[in-house]
Amino acid sequence: MDIRMYEYPLAILQEGSLSLAARRLGISQSALSHFLSALERQLGYALFERSTRYLSPTASGRNYLLTAEQIVAVKRQTYHAIEALENPYTSKLVLGSTPHNGAAIYSSIFKEFSPAYPKIQLLHREGYMKELTTALKQRQIDVLIATSGNAPESGLRFLRFARQELLLAVSQHHPIYEKATPLYGEPVSLPLKEAEDVPFIMAGESTTLFQLTSAYFRQFDFSPTIIFRTDNVLILREMIQSGLGCGILPATHVYAASGIRYFSLEPRLWLNTGLLVQGNRVLTEPERHLIYLCYRYTVRNRTHPHFFMDPNEPVREILKEFEP
Repeated sequence: MDIRMYEYPLAILQEGSLSLAARRLGISQSALSHFLSALERQLGYALFERSTRYLSPTASGRNYLLTAEQIVAVKRQTYHAIEALENPYTSKLVLGSTPHNGAAIYSSIFKEFSPAYPKIQLLHREGYMKELTTALKQRQIDVLIATSGNAPESGLRFLRFARQELLLAVSQHHPIYEKATPLYGEPVSLPLKEAEDVPFIMAGESTTLFQLTSAYFRQFDFSPTIIFRTDNVLILREMIQSGLGCGILPATHVYAASGIRYFSLEPRLWLNTGLLVQGNRVLTEPERHLIYLCYRYTVRNRTHPHFFMDPNEPVREILKEFEP
């Protein structure tokens, strides 16, 4: 089933650039660029903005990519069902994630994990962090792609891969845009009190981003003027891009957007990236290998200046086991 017209644009969306998407797809960057241009001519509209280093979807592109995600998911589910009939699995491993970055990681590591463990069915469950964390505690999920502050919830263990800075993002339509840091520029800091009267777009209460920023705001007695909340970080970014207000975003999402600048907070605020597992779980060899593949994906795909690889001790032990 050839659905490259959906798979290739999705890879570009998930990676944020043609070079990273081409590497993931196993083709040259020029071949992917020609493919995208031909597809856009066939469709009659552009799928991505090309004004910055990171590609972000146009309004028409977002609609196309939503449909593409559904078609690719149907293909994956169909192939899994056929494979299960021909080669019955003896066990399963469930990887949980939020809809955006987690799905990109799953699609990338599936092709490496499945041949190594053909009798283990690698499943993917999507949702928002609050419901996924509950599912992990109830053993409905084995490993959860997650972000965290400094301490995970009781009964869970966080395997940290990296940390990235949380930035105050503003669009080119915002009055303080000219004072903010351009991408790859020298960071400009902004005390929170200077943004007290600025309209804020906030993450929803079920997200780790909300928990971190709310605690930070309370610590410094900051009460933002909140005009919109959402659990979806992509919607959060789009609302900021449209100029409706400023907001706190992970650095990865700032660098994946066009028309956005940022401020570093004083003091800086960090978001840990990694995996959650049950606190008392003894990890099997396939589970440790899955964790290694997730870590390796993170290394390959997080290269902007505000993202630092910083594995904790349990992850370093897994790396020793699988690194060549």
